[in-house]
Amino acid sequence: DHLIISQNKFFFGRFRMDLILAYQLNQRKLQGSEFTPAFEMVDMNLSTFSFRVKGKYEFSDKFRLIAGSQGFTQNNTNFEAPDHVLPDANIFDISFYSLAQYKPSEIVVLETGLRYSFKSVDVPLQSKSGEEDEVKTIELSKDYSNLSASIGATVNLNEKMLVRLNLASAFRSPNLAELTQDGMHGTRYEQGNPELTNQQNIEVDLGYHIHTRHTTFDVSAFYNNIYNYIFLSPTTDTTDAGNKIYQYSQTPSVLYGGEITLHVHPHPIHWFHINGSYAYLVGEKKSGGYLPLIPANNFKFGLKFTKDKMKSFINSYFRVDVKYAFDQNKPSEFETPTDSYFLLNAGIGTEIKVKNQLLLIDITANNLLDETYFDHLSTLKDLGVYNIGRSINLSVKIPFGIKK
Repeated sequence: DHLIISQNKFFFGRFRMDLILAYQLNQRKLQGSEFTPAFEMVDMNLSTFSFRVKGKYEFSDKFRLIAGSQGFTQNNTNFEAPDHVLPDANIFDISFYSLAQYKPSEIVVLETGLRYSFKSVDVPLQSKSGEEDEVKTIELSKDYSNLSASIGATVNLNEKMLVRLNLASAFRSPNLAELTQDGMHGTRYEQGNPELTNQQNIEVDLGYHIHTRHTTFDVSAFYNNIYNYIFLSPTTDTTDAGNKIYQYSQTPSVLYGGEITLHVHPHPIHWFHINGSYAYLVGEKKSGGYLPLIPANNFKFGLKFTKDKMKSFINSYFRVDVKYAFDQNKPSEFETPTDSYFLLNAGIGTEIKVKNQLLLIDITANNLLDETYFDHLSTLKDLGVYNIGRSINLSVKIPFGIKK
């Protein structure tokens, strides 16, 4: 990876402008072995120039306006290697947006935003080798544009408690992989769909938050109505090699769910922390049935003990946490359900000061009970390969500084 970036801030009284310019070159190569037709299987360059300019003007203590533009140009080039993970392509993306915030009183904050986006995808005529020396051609030229808007409010019930409500409509255009993918991706064969259109949604979310010195409690819920939802779904077809074929499709759908999180470090024992969360998510097709690759609902709980200083040890901690994933018994068509599982993890770490040099040492142990399980989103599930069992990891970091 090669990256050069320029970040600047300009101040003119109440007006402030941020300007970011960046260029990145990513060179990706995949080497095979003596058993593959060519030693170098993938040889691809992805170059990207991106920019972002944002201006903010404070009209008063109650009203401010943010406006700006961002975008990028991208070029993907394949060389002599036979496998083209993504085809040669040129992509141009630009958007213009504005966000207004108004505070009519000490307890209410109102926000509204508007955004216009345009994206162009150009894939010149080219060929690639498929299974059993099959030659496939691809050519594509697509433009996508749309408007996004949002309106929301935050009500501060008191200094420690607030409620947020937001209504928004946004869109997402299909990416290059979703349009053109036609080959192995990890352990599965994925087929893109050049006929994909914009994914548009109308979404509402509500959140209730309590933030005190010793407790943080957040609960939120959302309902997302999506037109032409883009998703990757398994099929009953397989390749000649026996790999299951996944296809990109789209259909009107709804996603809804919520999350509850809690963090407590009770007074006066600040060294003791309790963390917990519960996440719930459902994805349904409006035509009936469920969406594929939706994560299972899960519950997490953890305890952490900290010590600022103990002889030569600084910022020491010990933690233990658990995760319980519920049965994912709402699979899509051609998708199998996934059983629940329970994971126990632990970790210990500290900073040690040797003269003027710090050493950061951490030992983490994951899946201590050596649970045999599948994660519903695992790409290895179709092969019958379980997620990783018990693992113990040691990390040693030595930060270096430059003295002035």
